[in-house]
Amino acid sequence: MLRKAGLMGMMMKQANDWILFTVLMLLLVGTVHSQEDKEEPEEVVCQCDESMKMFFGVAGMLAILAVVYFYNLTQSKGGLEAQIIHHKEIILKQRAEIKHNEGLLKSLIGDLSDKQKVQVTEEIEKSKDIFDTQKAHKDRMQNDFWAKIDLSEGMTDEEEKELKTLEDKYTELKGLIDITKSKYYKRLIDEASFNDITRDYQKELIEVESRIATLKKKNAEK
Repeated sequence: MLRKAGLMGMMMKQANDWILFTVLMLLLVGTVHSQEDKEEPEEVVCQCDESMKMFFGVAGMLAILAVVYFYNLTQSKGGLEAQIIHHKEIILKQRAEIKHNEGLLKSLIGDLSDKQKVQVTEEIEKSKDIFDTQKAHKDRMQNDFWAKIDLSEGMTDEEEKELKTLEDKYTELKGLIDITKSKYYKRLIDEASFNDITRDYQKELIEVESRIATLKKKNAEK
Protein backbone atom coordinates (compact mmCIF):
# COMPACT_ATOMS: atom_id res chain seq x y z
CA MET A 1 0.00 0.00 0.00
CA LEU A 2 2.85 2.38 0.82
CA ARG A 3 4.43 1.59 -2.53
CA LYS A 4 1.12 2.44 -4.19
CA ALA A 5 0.97 5.77 -2.34
CA GLY A 6 4.52 6.56 -3.48
CA LEU A 7 3.61 5.72 -7.06
CA MET A 8 0.57 7.99 -6.90
CA GLY A 9 2.75 10.79 -5.57
CA MET A 10 5.20 10.36 -8.44
CA MET A 11 2.36 10.34 -10.99
CA MET A 12 0.90 13.54 -9.51
CA LYS A 13 4.34 15.19 -9.70
CA GLN A 14 4.62 14.16 -13.36
CA ALA A 15 1.18 15.64 -14.04
CA ASN A 16 2.25 18.91 -12.39
CA ASP A 17 5.43 18.98 -14.47
CA TRP A 18 3.43 18.39 -17.64
CA ILE A 19 1.01 21.21 -16.84
CA LEU A 20 3.91 23.58 -16.11
CA PHE A 21 5.67 22.60 -19.34
CA THR A 22 2.52 23.18 -21.41
CA VAL A 23 1.89 26.59 -19.86
CA LEU A 24 5.50 27.65 -20.42
CA MET A 25 5.34 26.54 -24.05
CA LEU A 26 2.17 28.56 -24.57
CA LEU A 27 3.80 31.65 -23.07
CA LEU A 28 6.97 31.18 -25.12
CA VAL A 29 5.14 30.71 -28.40
CA GLY A 30 2.90 33.66 -27.63
CA THR A 31 5.94 35.88 -27.04
CA VAL A 32 7.67 34.74 -30.23
CA HIS A 33 4.49 35.19 -32.23
CA SER A 34 4.03 38.71 -30.94
CA GLN A 35 7.64 39.59 -31.90
CA GLU A 36 7.10 38.19 -35.39
CA ASP A 37 4.03 40.39 -35.75
CA LYS A 38 6.20 43.45 -35.15
CA GLU A 39 9.15 42.47 -37.34
CA GLU A 40 7.69 40.68 -40.39
CA PRO A 41 5.56 42.13 -43.19
CA GLU A 42 1.81 41.78 -42.88
CA GLU A 43 1.52 39.22 -45.68
CA VAL A 44 4.00 36.86 -43.94
CA VAL A 45 2.06 37.13 -40.70
CA CYS A 46 -1.16 36.28 -42.52
CA GLN A 47 0.42 33.16 -44.03
CA CYS A 48 1.45 31.94 -40.57
CA ASP A 49 -1.79 32.87 -38.88
CA GLU A 50 -3.68 29.65 -39.65
CA SER A 51 -0.83 27.38 -38.57
CA MET A 52 -0.41 29.34 -35.34
CA LYS A 53 -4.12 29.06 -34.60
CA MET A 54 -3.88 25.31 -35.10
CA PHE A 55 -0.86 25.12 -32.81
CA PHE A 56 -2.60 27.08 -30.08
CA GLY A 57 -5.65 24.85 -30.43
CA VAL A 58 -3.60 21.67 -30.02
CA ALA A 59 -1.59 23.16 -27.13
CA GLY A 60 -4.78 24.26 -25.42
CA MET A 61 -6.26 20.78 -25.71
CA LEU A 62 -3.06 19.28 -24.26
CA ALA A 63 -3.26 21.69 -21.32
CA ILE A 64 -6.89 20.74 -20.67
CA LEU A 65 -6.06 17.04 -20.86
CA ALA A 66 -3.18 17.55 -18.42
CA VAL A 67 -5.48 19.31 -15.95
CA VAL A 68 -8.11 16.56 -16.26
CA TYR A 69 -5.42 13.90 -15.80
CA PHE A 70 -4.13 15.59 -12.64
CA TYR A 71 -7.67 15.98 -11.29
CA ASN A 72 -8.36 12.28 -11.85
CA LEU A 73 -5.16 11.37 -10.02
CA THR A 74 -6.27 13.23 -6.91
CA GLN A 75 -10.02 12.58 -7.05
CA SER A 76 -10.24 9.07 -8.50
CA LYS A 77 -10.65 6.00 -6.32
CA GLY A 78 -6.90 5.32 -6.49
CA GLY A 79 -6.01 8.92 -5.71
CA LEU A 80 -8.30 8.99 -2.70
CA GLU A 81 -6.82 5.71 -1.47
CA ALA A 82 -3.32 7.22 -1.58
CA GLN A 83 -4.44 10.36 0.29
CA ILE A 84 -6.25 8.29 2.92
CA ILE A 85 -3.10 6.22 3.49
CA HIS A 86 -1.07 9.43 3.86
CA HIS A 87 -3.41 10.84 6.52
CA LYS A 88 -3.52 7.51 8.35
CA GLU A 89 0.29 7.58 8.61
CA ILE A 90 0.16 11.06 10.17
CA ILE A 91 -2.60 9.94 12.54
CA LEU A 92 -0.53 6.96 13.73
CA LYS A 93 2.49 9.20 14.29
CA GLN A 94 0.51 11.76 16.30
CA ARG A 95 -1.16 9.01 18.33
CA ALA A 96 2.29 7.67 19.25
CA GLU A 97 3.49 11.16 20.23
CA ILE A 98 0.41 11.74 22.37
CA LYS A 99 0.93 8.42 24.15
CA HIS A 100 4.64 9.16 24.69
CA ASN A 101 4.07 12.68 26.05
CA GLU A 102 1.21 11.62 28.31
CA GLY A 103 3.34 8.79 29.68
CA LEU A 104 6.22 11.21 30.21
CA LEU A 105 3.97 13.65 32.02
CA LYS A 106 2.61 10.94 34.34
CA SER A 107 5.98 9.36 35.12
CA LEU A 108 7.82 12.62 35.75
CA ILE A 109 5.01 14.73 37.14
CA GLY A 110 6.71 15.05 40.52
CA ASP A 111 10.10 15.99 39.05
CA LEU A 112 8.98 18.52 36.45
CA SER A 113 8.89 22.22 37.14
CA ASP A 114 5.68 24.13 36.52
CA LYS A 115 7.15 25.50 33.29
CA GLN A 116 8.10 22.02 32.07
CA LYS A 117 4.64 20.70 32.92
CA VAL A 118 3.10 23.48 30.84
CA GLN A 119 5.46 22.72 27.93
CA VAL A 120 4.67 18.99 27.94
CA THR A 121 0.95 19.69 28.25
CA GLU A 122 1.12 22.11 25.32
CA GLU A 123 2.90 19.46 23.23
CA ILE A 124 0.15 16.98 24.08
CA GLU A 125 -2.57 19.44 23.09
CA LYS A 126 -0.71 20.31 19.88
CA SER A 127 -0.43 16.62 18.95
CA LYS A 128 -4.13 16.14 19.72
CA ASP A 129 -5.06 19.08 17.48
CA ILE A 130 -2.99 17.65 14.62
CA PHE A 131 -4.47 14.20 15.27
CA ASP A 132 -8.05 15.51 15.20
CA THR A 133 -7.41 17.56 12.04
CA GLN A 134 -5.85 14.65 10.15
CA LYS A 135 -8.57 12.31 11.40
CA ALA A 136 -11.20 14.70 10.04
CA HIS A 137 -9.41 14.84 6.67
CA LYS A 138 -9.16 11.06 6.56
CA ASP A 139 -12.83 10.59 7.47
CA ARG A 140 -13.94 13.11 4.85
CA MET A 141 -11.88 11.42 2.14
CA GLN A 142 -13.11 8.01 3.30
CA ASN A 143 -16.65 9.24 2.78
CA ASP A 144 -15.66 10.56 -0.67
CA PHE A 145 -14.11 7.17 -1.40
CA TRP A 146 -17.35 5.45 -0.47
CA ALA A 147 -19.23 7.85 -2.72
CA LYS A 148 -16.96 6.88 -5.63
CA ILE A 149 -17.95 3.23 -5.33
CA ASP A 150 -21.55 3.86 -4.33
CA LEU A 151 -23.78 1.96 -6.72
CA SER A 152 -27.03 2.39 -4.83
CA GLU A 153 -29.12 2.28 -8.04
CA GLY A 154 -28.90 -1.52 -7.92
CA MET A 155 -30.04 -1.76 -4.30
CA THR A 156 -33.46 -2.86 -3.23
CA ASP A 157 -35.68 -0.37 -1.40
CA GLU A 158 -34.99 -2.18 1.88
CA GLU A 159 -31.22 -2.02 1.33
CA GLU A 160 -31.31 1.68 0.45
CA LYS A 161 -33.33 2.39 3.59
CA GLU A 162 -30.92 0.37 5.72
CA LEU A 163 -27.91 2.11 4.17
CA LYS A 164 -29.40 5.54 4.88
CA THR A 165 -30.10 4.54 8.50
CA LEU A 166 -26.56 3.21 8.93
CA GLU A 167 -24.97 6.35 7.46
CA ASP A 168 -27.05 8.54 9.78
CA LYS A 169 -26.00 6.35 12.72
CA TYR A 170 -22.36 6.63 11.63
CA THR A 171 -22.58 10.44 11.62
CA GLU A 172 -24.32 10.41 15.02
CA LEU A 173 -21.63 8.21 16.60
CA LYS A 174 -18.84 10.37 15.21
CA GLY A 175 -20.51 13.40 16.77
CA LEU A 176 -20.87 11.66 20.14
CA ILE A 177 -17.19 10.69 20.09
CA ASP A 178 -16.19 14.29 19.32
CA ILE A 179 -18.36 15.56 22.20
CA THR A 180 -16.77 13.04 24.57
CA LYS A 181 -13.28 14.10 23.47
CA SER A 182 -14.18 17.74 24.07
CA LYS A 183 -15.42 16.94 27.59
CA TYR A 184 -12.21 15.04 28.35
CA TYR A 185 -9.94 17.81 27.07
CA LYS A 186 -11.88 20.29 29.21
CA ARG A 187 -11.45 17.97 32.21
CA LEU A 188 -15.21 17.50 32.56
CA ILE A 189 -14.74 13.72 32.70
CA ASP A 190 -11.81 11.64 33.91
CA GLU A 191 -9.67 9.34 31.77
CA ALA A 192 -11.38 6.14 32.92
CA SER A 193 -14.82 7.48 32.00
CA PHE A 194 -13.47 8.78 28.69
CA ASN A 195 -12.02 5.37 27.79
CA ASP A 196 -15.19 3.51 28.77
CA ILE A 197 -17.48 5.81 26.80
CA THR A 198 -15.34 6.01 23.67
CA ARG A 199 -14.69 2.25 23.73
CA ASP A 200 -18.44 1.60 23.50
CA TYR A 201 -18.88 4.19 20.76
CA GLN A 202 -15.91 2.86 18.79
CA LYS A 203 -17.20 -0.70 19.02
CA GLU A 204 -20.60 0.35 17.71
CA LEU A 205 -18.95 2.51 15.05
CA ILE A 206 -16.91 -0.43 13.75
CA GLU A 207 -20.06 -2.55 13.53
CA VAL A 208 -21.84 0.18 11.56
CA GLU A 209 -18.85 0.67 9.23
CA SER A 210 -18.66 -3.08 8.64
CA ARG A 211 -22.35 -3.31 7.75
CA ILE A 212 -22.09 -0.32 5.39
CA ALA A 213 -19.07 -1.86 3.67
CA THR A 214 -20.88 -5.21 3.37
CA LEU A 215 -23.93 -3.59 1.78
CA LYS A 216 -21.85 -1.66 -0.74
CA LYS A 217 -19.64 -4.62 -1.59
CA LYS A 218 -22.70 -6.81 -2.11
CA ASN A 219 -24.21 -4.20 -4.40
CA ALA A 220 -20.96 -3.71 -6.35
CA GLU A 221 -20.82 -7.44 -7.10
CA LYS A 222 -24.31 -7.49 -8.62
